Order: sequence, then C-alpha cells, then structure tokens
Amino acid sequence: MSLAIEKEAEVTFDFDYETLAKDVISFTMEHEHFPFEAEISLTLTDNEGIWKVNKEFREIYEYYKKCVRNLLKVRRVMIALSRRLIRVFFTM
Repeated sequence: MSLAIEKEAEVTFDFDYETLAKDVISFTMEHEHFPFEAEISLTLTDNEGIWKVNKEFREIYEYYKKCVRNLLKVRRVMIALSRRLIRVFFTM
C-alpha cells in the first residue's frame, strides 16, 4: 500500500494522522479481503476546500437529475458522480 498525503490547507492535529490513516486503511483492506496493492490519496483541506468540492458535485448531480427523458437517470447520476470522483482522486 502506498499513501500520498496532500495538504491544501495548513491543518494541525494533536496526534500522528499519517500513522492513524495507515492503520485505518490497512484494517479496512484486511477486513474487506482486498487482494491488490492499493494507492491511496488523502487530502487535508479546510471548510472552504470542502465547500468547493461539494459545489462541483452538486452541480453535476443537479444537471443529471434534470434529465427527465432518461429512464435510468439515477444510474446516470451515479456514473457521473463516480467519474468525477475518480478524476478528483486521479489528479491528487
């Protein structure tokens, strides 16, 4: 497992967040019997950064939600959000 940590904002913790993240990821991978090598990206941000990402996802969701002609609109929304999430993770 490889872990990449990006800091978009200066955040401070009173504990070792990198060790905690590695422990949580390792436990989860073992619990889910994940057999592959994983590359994990963790982005530490502030409220403004979270609001920005939420706004992007909300706009995508609203666009696809309004596609009334498509009988599979819920599936399209999930695919669109998943694609955006993959792009976000890929750019990190």
